[in-house]
Amino acid sequence: MSHLEKIPINVLIDATNNFNNNMILGKGGFAVVFKCYLNGELVAVKKFNSATMGTEQVKEFLFEIDVIGKLSHRNLVELIGYCIHNNERYLVYEYMSAGTLREHLQPSDHAPLTWAQRMNISLDVANRIEYLYGLNQQK
Repeated sequence: MSHLEKIPINVLIDATNNFNNNMILGKGGFAVVFKCYLNGELVAVKKFNSATMGTEQVKEFLFEIDVIGKLSHRNLVELIGYCIHNNERYLVYEYMSAGTLREHLQPSDHAPLTWAQRMNISLDVANRIEYLYGLNQQK
């Protein structure tokens, strides 16, 4: 998908089997991420906890839609779509089949990344921050 899509809540409910616990990829302080298929594509649906969403979290959610949704970079996960339903917020990202950066930095079942790989990741992160900063300065 090449554009940011507004996704109806019923589509996300169907895709995640009503946000079934068996489909959870991970949990954070403000969100739970579910793995599912949407339009035949494997995706990750980030469901924000509406009880803990304060003004700052709502701003971050809107920032992700506004800025991250417009980005295209080989080292960034693509934001495919979003859903706002009552007080609930959802973001739909492409699925990272190779796992998360954290899983590679703190491996449990495979060899850790080499220092050269870690240095390349650090440089890529710095480049992304510079890229995002440049976009923010253009507004």
